[in-house]
Amino acid sequence: MSAKNKVRGNVAETYIVKLAEEYGVDSQRAWASDGRSMGLCFKDDGTIGGYRWQCKRFKWENVVKWFIKNCVNYLQGDQQIVTFYIDRTKGHPRNVYAIMEYEELLKLMAKAKEGEDE
Repeated sequence: MSAKNKVRGNVAETYIVKLAEEYGVDSQRAWASDGRSMGLCFKDDGTIGGYRWQCKRFKWENVVKWFIKNCVNYLQGDQQIVTFYIDRTKGHPRNVYAIMEYEELLKLMAKAKEGEDE
């Protein structure tokens, strides 16, 4: 990976952690983006509210067209969460994935934390 891309990734990861902290959600970034430094999988970039996370940063023009059409455009409309129901090969379980704006997720996590504290 070129140094420029590494710096761009570090900036994105730092932003994600700082924004979570602004919402009062515990977050931590793994050293060198390697989850093994935190006892996690090497693919993990850190934790947010106890959840493992990974960040990918793309220029807008490089985002896959189907993702824009089926996710980003929905989130810019009235929807707050987009779900993908993924059928795998026969005999394997189906998975449902939810995608939402990061700040909406942080609001939910902060609200849940307030409920735990009461």
